Amino acid sequence: MMSLDRGFWTIARFRSAPIRVHWSVPLGMVVFTRFTLAPGAWLAFFLLVLGHELGHALMVKLAKGQVLSVDVMGYGGMCRWSGSVTTIERSMIAWGGVLAQLLMLVLVQVALRFDALHFPGWYDFAGVMIDTNLFIMAINLLPIRPLDGAEAWPLFPALVERWRRYRRFKKELNRHLKVAPPPPPPNGKPRTPDPKRDEIFERMVKEATQNRHPIEPDDGD
Repeated sequence: MMSLDRGFWTIARFRSAPIRVHWSVPLGMVVFTRFTLAPGAWLAFFLLVLGHELGHALMVKLAKGQVLSVDVMGYGGMCRWSGSVTTIERSMIAWGGVLAQLLMLVLVQVALRFDALHFPGWYDFAGVMIDTNLFIMAINLLPIRPLDGAEAWPLFPALVERWRRYRRFKKELNRHLKVAPPPPPPNGKPRTPDPKRDEIFERMVKEATQNRHPIEPDDGD
């Protein structure tokens, strides 16, 4: 059931989070198409914004965060969320919007390739889903706040650093096992305790999550 709240219509829910559409969306559609009658382009505009924010929302859920709302407005969208995430998880949340746009672009390209869809305004729809979509993706990935690129691009150095830590711990563990290999556990009994090995694994887990910080309700774009 739809309800009006501060200019928003709640049209659905993502898990328990409301998906809301602002009253300015129709105005944004008309301005986007330069005040022309283009229902296909209007629909594509709406789905691009909604899909982008749902991409953020899905990544928030995968990072065990809490999605507070997914908002579509005439000038863009917003995914409000909170939670405790690592640097890598925060970057993945930022990538979620662009990845959702990429998925929509691929689906439309496939539909065009196999001539799978036909409806009034289809080619206007496809044009926005491809050309405008690519333009928005490129703008969103600029490493400038508040665009997604500011949080998205640090993913790669963070992954490289995690891989280096993993290799370092692996070498340390291998050296320890060569010096003092643990005796095999008796059949049906727990493994023989190895304090040094347990210490190495404990530090590995601690370092992997040391960048986890609580995040207050946050806004996507």
